[in-house]
Amino acid sequence: MCVCVESSYIMHIGLILPPFHGHLNPGVTLGGKLKARGHQVTLIAPLIGKQYAQRENINFYEMDCGQDDKTSQAETELMATQSGLQAFKTSLRSISVYGLILLRDLGRVIDEMNVNALLIDEVLYWGGATVAEIKNIPFGTMANAMSIMHCVDGPPFLTTWQYNGSMFHRLRD
Repeated sequence: MCVCVESSYIMHIGLILPPFHGHLNPGVTLGGKLKARGHQVTLIAPLIGKQYAQRENINFYEMDCGQDDKTSQAETELMATQSGLQAFKTSLRSISVYGLILLRDLGRVIDEMNVNALLIDEVLYWGGATVAEIKNIPFGTMANAMSIMHCVDGPPFLTTWQYNGSMFHRLRD
């Protein structure tokens, strides 16, 4: 369920997206829509994200990934040539590296940019949400496909299990 609230409160929203085309495209499109509603929006990402931010005319903050930035760019290009399990492994490796960078640097970036809310791609949830909690700022998550988030309120998404609220099924889930 989506609840839309009209408000005159203007926020500076930081978009936290992985450096993958399939996440940057829809993520910055959403950022453009938020900007159209009057919010200030900044994509916080490695250099690959700059062209996407420019396309939607939103702000861009280059997350300095050092040597990891070259690795991230190379892995993004590699994934474009892969499929199946190999692409999945490459994306997990890249997400892990970027998640650690977020944990290391995102708090400083939030302070520098005066960001007062985050919109986090769910594949970077743990890094982004952890920093948002520490900084005590609101955050939301977004999914660009079927959600992969899992909570104790239901069965894992990769199963065909039906929901059941019994203690046995809650432990199973």
